[in-house]
Amino acid sequence: TAIRARLAHQQAERTMRQNEARFRLLSGIAGRLLASKNPQAIVNELCREVMKFLDCHAFFNFIVDDSSDQLHLNTCAGIDDKEAARIQWLDYGVAVCGCAARDKIPIIADNIQTTADPRTDLVKSYGIKAYACHPMMIQDQVIGTLSFGTRSRSFFSADDLSLMRIVTDQVAIAMERIRLIGELQKSNEELEIRVEERTAELKKTNEALKRSNRALEDFAYVASHDLQEPLRKI
Repeated sequence: TAIRARLAHQQAERTMRQNEARFRLLSGIAGRLLASKNPQAIVNELCREVMKFLDCHAFFNFIVDDSSDQLHLNTCAGIDDKEAARIQWLDYGVAVCGCAARDKIPIIADNIQTTADPRTDLVKSYGIKAYACHPMMIQDQVIGTLSFGTRSRSFFSADDLSLMRIVTDQVAIAMERIRLIGELQKSNEELEIRVEERTAELKKTNEALKRSNRALEDFAYVASHDLQEPLRKI
């Protein structure tokens, strides 16, 4: 009984330490994303920390490119530069990430090296055994995907998947926040331009009105002088 109690206590301490480390990781990521003016640029740094925490060996961050209607590789780790250049563009419905973006659902692939799922062929070629891809969602709109893979395990735990989902949501919210700020700044700039243009128009109108008033005053003076001349003669 004493042994079981000690083991349970040790397990509780390990769980508490893991939860504390998880909280520090997530709060640190949230703070840095909030402080960054370009969250998209720091995804690589943040995801490498998540990789280390989860004992993963690869990650991929694709961003939706509306102009081409494709996914564009923002950053990744775990493959060489030549292979990264080869997958710079990904069509919807292709591989795990393309399917997750198309269907707007997470895709969790376990035991990849023995599965017959054709969607996993790409990551299987990288030696990945377990792979999880989460779509980056803003309301009902997909703005990208974030995925992690490991070569040492055949599956991810529920806690691992929960951490990935939270990080994905944090990155998506940070990117959307910067996009909205950019749109607001653009609207303000356009408003300032319109105000300046309107002010310039009003200034021109005011100057024209002043010229008209001066001309009217000159005319009134001349007319008054001409009307007074016959009276003086009388």
